[in-house]
Amino acid sequence: NGANTIMVLRAQTDGTGAGSVHSQVTTSTRFFEGTYAARVRFTDTPESGTDGDGIVETFYSITPWTMAELETYSEIDFEYLANGGWGGDGPTMFETTWETAEPVLNTHDSQGASLEGWRVLVFTVSGGEVRYHVDVVQVVTHGGVYYPESPMSINFNLWFIAEGFAPV
Repeated sequence: NGANTIMVLRAQTDGTGAGSVHSQVTTSTRFFEGTYAARVRFTDTPESGTDGDGIVETFYSITPWTMAELETYSEIDFEYLANGGWGGDGPTMFETTWETAEPVLNTHDSQGASLEGWRVLVFTVSGGEVRYHVDVVQVVTHGGVYYPESPMSINFNLWFIAEGFAPV
């Protein structure tokens, strides 16, 4: 519906990989340097069921996975983990910029705090730097070998961390 201004992603799980449904929205691969922005509503608790699963709420850009081993691979991530994970215990926002995905070669920063509610996420790709902003506050800058080199798609995901399922 062209009148809609809000997109809703939903995911569900029964605590197993086979019983999990993730959500993803992907554009075509055509974006490179410039400013990427999204207004995202993060939630720290599920709509229903028991809280505690390792959930990742994302806004990111990425080249096709077929490029994962190439030096021209590019990926820029905002990843919010409401229930912790990846070495953290509580809500954490990660900003990660990638040189290659296989082998893993990236740089990342994180802030441990709840971001529940509406947030404006912006990353700017220009002048050899990727600058990340949350609600107009610049939180980190990445550059050097991590600077993107290829056009990317814009994506939103809502997915579970396999090792982060809460006990059933």
